[in-house]
This record gives sequence, C-alpha cells and structure tokens, in this order.
Amino acid sequence: LETGAADSEFPAQIAALESTFTGLQEERQLFRKTFVENPMPAIAYAAQTLAILDANESAVSLYGYSREEMTKLNLMALFSPAEQRRSHDLTVELQRPINNIGTFTHISAAGQELVVSLVSF
Repeated sequence: LETGAADSEFPAQIAALESTFTGLQEERQLFRKTFVENPMPAIAYAAQTLAILDANESAVSLYGYSREEMTKLNLMALFSPAEQRRSHDLTVELQRPINNIGTFTHISAAGQELVVSLVSF
C-alpha cells in the first residue's frame, strides 16, 4: 500500500477542520451571551434591507410580537409614523456598522408607544 502527498496532508487537514469547528463553537457561545441571553431587547437585522432576522426574548416581550412575526417585519415597521417619514436619514444611520443612533419612538404590536435608544453594531 502506497501513501502519497495527499495522505500525508490528511492529519493537517483534520487539525484545521477541528480548529475551525472550535472557533465556530466559541462564536456561537459569544452570540448566545451577547444576543440570546441579553436582558436588554436586541434585534438582529440585515444592514442593507433592514429586514429583521431575529429578536431575543426581551425584544419579543417588549414589542408584543412573536419571534416569527418579528422576522416577517422590516425594522422600519417598528418606528412611529412620524419617524418613518424621515426614514431616509434613519436608514443611512441604521446601515452604519457601529453607531449610537439615538432615541426614537417605536410602536408595539398593541399600538403602544415605546421610547427606545438604538445602538447598532
């Protein structure tokens, strides 16, 4: 039985895959601590489209939507009508990677006004 160069590279490839897997597990744990388990309401959204991708339990509780309902919304749908009218400026701010955006009025599923401070990262 002959072994070639590919066979001798196999242990290094396995080690690289294990390292990648470990890194992904660490990222998942960090995400869990900073998003899922965060006691502050947090919403993950697509920067270009502002589509809501996920919301933690605190956000679901605050806004009164189910997680499934929230993921069908665009972030702008949470803003009060007055703030939606200045949506162009707001859209630019929401698309910046790290930004203390400001304080805004959002509207819950029940129609209640919520004063929220927005930070994107």
